[in-house]
Amino acid sequence: MSHNVEITSDLINTQIFVKPGTTWDQFGQRLNELTGVDVKDMKLVLDGDAQRSRYLKELRDEKVENVHSVAVLDTNENSLANQLRNDMIRNDNDVSFEYTKEDYENRSDSVLQWKKRNQLGKFNPEYRSKMEEQLQLNIDRATELQNQIGQRCRVVSSEESSDSPATPERRGWLRYVGKVLEINDAGVWCGIEFDEPVGKNNGTFQGTKYFGPVNENYGGFVKPVTVEVGTQFTPLIDDELMLTDDEL
Repeated sequence: MSHNVEITSDLINTQIFVKPGTTWDQFGQRLNELTGVDVKDMKLVLDGDAQRSRYLKELRDEKVENVHSVAVLDTNENSLANQLRNDMIRNDNDVSFEYTKEDYENRSDSVLQWKKRNQLGKFNPEYRSKMEEQLQLNIDRATELQNQIGQRCRVVSSEESSDSPATPERRGWLRYVGKVLEINDAGVWCGIEFDEPVGKNNGTFQGTKYFGPVNENYGGFVKPVTVEVGTQFTPLIDDELMLTDDEL
């Protein structure tokens, strides 16, 4: 099943889709395009765990599975990517002391312009298209849910088919639909009061109460496309409950 993987390096921070069966050898070519780091020089930190750091050449034919984030380290001090990183550090200092934001955005020798030229991160048309499509799906679904606050619901993984009886899910009450103002984006969220402590908060986010408050870890904010409403969603008893990264 395809899944999102967050990619970070000294130069980028973006997300890409990984198809089922993709090997690290294949994935390395994509990482090279995104980060500018030569495959033979890549050391990878998986899911932020330094203990899981591996050279890409050691992984080779292994599948890219159960990984949600990859930090790409460049072990070649003389590489182009490291030169760009050093330029970025100098440019950041320049921006802080000599350039306005507008001046920096208009410079031809900045890392920002390098990203634009190589269509990386938010400048990647395919990535922007997917994000815009997902945003519209969430807005449309949120509109449908506006008049259903207070009803029973279930939350399923956005990467699973909601029609599948095997889809991991959590159940509870729909308590809020709208923006979370502390997040600087155009997205909308659903606030859920869960039946079990499978959430990430108590109905507040960064000090702002959006519903409740409920007991700690009984609240969560999830994407509207993951929410289904109906009286049939009675509390689960022995079913598996799953926490996802697609929430706050």
